[in-house]
Amino acid sequence: MPPPPHKIESSHGEVAAERQRFFSLLDELPLLVLVCAPDRSVRFANRCFRERFGTPASAPWEPGLPEHSEWAAADGRTYQVDTHPFADADEDGLTLALGLDVTERKRAHEAEQRARFTAEALREATVALTRSLDRETVLATLLDHLRRLVHFDRASIMLIEEASRVSVRAVFDGDRVVPLAPSERPEFLASDHPVVHRILTTGT
Repeated sequence: MPPPPHKIESSHGEVAAERQRFFSLLDELPLLVLVCAPDRSVRFANRCFRERFGTPASAPWEPGLPEHSEWAAADGRTYQVDTHPFADADEDGLTLALGLDVTERKRAHEAEQRARFTAEALREATVALTRSLDRETVLATLLDHLRRLVHFDRASIMLIEEASRVSVRAVFDGDRVVPLAPSERPEFLASDHPVVHRILTTGT
């Protein structure tokens, strides 16, 4: 025997009230929340998302699985997005995406990786430099390892001689480091080259 109509209406009302309480909770969470349809259209965006990005018509990331991904947002922040199936009595195939701001953690990790890379590059440079006592070999090796730490298209390594005379000993031509023979080394007075003169006098 089916339940009386008033009991069915009461049950539907309770479900609707519980659904409203759930979305109210999502709206207050201090992270990004989107409920999306399979076509990426947004069924719900919480206050945190709206305050940062406005009310979206479609998801800014792929709403489907895999569950974990990173989103580089327009606000310059990085979010870890976890996507899960979302059951809803009114619509099938919905997903619930939670976006946590991991910018600082990611920056700290990248800084640590750069520090590790720099330390390893310096260690390798030290080992390479101690393999030779020849000054020209040392200078060319130094320039070769320097380009692993500082990105540049062209570079040269110079030696200051007789207080103000500068001699170019090796160059990086965009492909490899080329040591220069004595007859090929450009020489000039530091005072004749504004950039070199500023570096020597101010250190910058």
